[in-house]
Amino acid sequence: MRARNAVLRVVVALGAAAVAVSGSSGGAVGQPAPGVGTVTASSAQQPARLPDDLRAALAKGPADALVTFDGSAARGRLLGASSLDAASATRAVARASAENAGVKRAVLSAIGVGVHVKRDYSALAVQLITLADLDSAKRLAARTGVVALALPTAYRPQAPAVLTPAAAQAALTSQATYTDPKTQIRQPQAAALGFTGAGFRVAVLDTGLDWNPPRVLPDAEAFGTCTVIGSAHCRVSRLVDATVTPQPRSYVDILTPKHGTNVAGIVAGVAPQAGLDVYKVFKAGADGVAAYDEDILTAINDVLVDGAA
Repeated sequence: MRARNAVLRVVVALGAAAVAVSGSSGGAVGQPAPGVGTVTASSAQQPARLPDDLRAALAKGPADALVTFDGSAARGRLLGASSLDAASATRAVARASAENAGVKRAVLSAIGVGVHVKRDYSALAVQLITLADLDSAKRLAARTGVVALALPTAYRPQAPAVLTPAAAQAALTSQATYTDPKTQIRQPQAAALGFTGAGFRVAVLDTGLDWNPPRVLPDAEAFGTCTVIGSAHCRVSRLVDATVTPQPRSYVDILTPKHGTNVAGIVAGVAPQAGLDVYKVFKAGADGVAAYDEDILTAINDVLVDGAA
């Protein structure tokens, strides 16, 4: 189906991007802290160099690391699956997962003690692994089939801008000439030509969703009547809390203003016949609200295995 094909293409790109930015510990959403990053091997046959921040963390004791394996064969299957029907694409994802598992198993079985798999992402060539010490990290980095190691990254939302009195007055004045953003991007014309999102499901990874929000945005009712997620009159097909937290899972938008709700609302308004799979990847902690690589990867993996893909 077109839904699987479109999302497969996006998820493969997101999976690569999520791993590529691993290795920092701050910054705004999508902007890791400067000066820290992942160092990858030039080839799967070369040892992956350990980033300085991971070395520093291991000097203090055991540390979690995102380990990227050689997933070239599985990645090829996923890219090829984007042109298949739904059933064939599902089989391709399963085969890719099996190939990833084989590479991971071959590497880890040769390492022995000092490494513990904390979280596996079956459809991606990535695992979150607890390393006991620097020696364990060096042995893992030296194994053929290991491409990169990195500390997980935290992504923090930027503080909303504070309007000056003059800017607030200008905003009020501009309402008199307000133009619906959909008109600005010519969405009505596209919809009239049949480009409505019918047959597609869009995965949104963000701060959660208030699926029956007050009318604070043009498409506040764009989610339909969602007394039950996935029901006939609800645009939201799936609602997943991808964060791993000790408290019961929650899907409610964690930020004010409601960033995830607004993003999903924009998608729903621009593509009025597309379905929505919404993943909450931000959570509140001692250091405030943040999204972490391991939870983002959990959501991407779920999209491939069980979700919109």
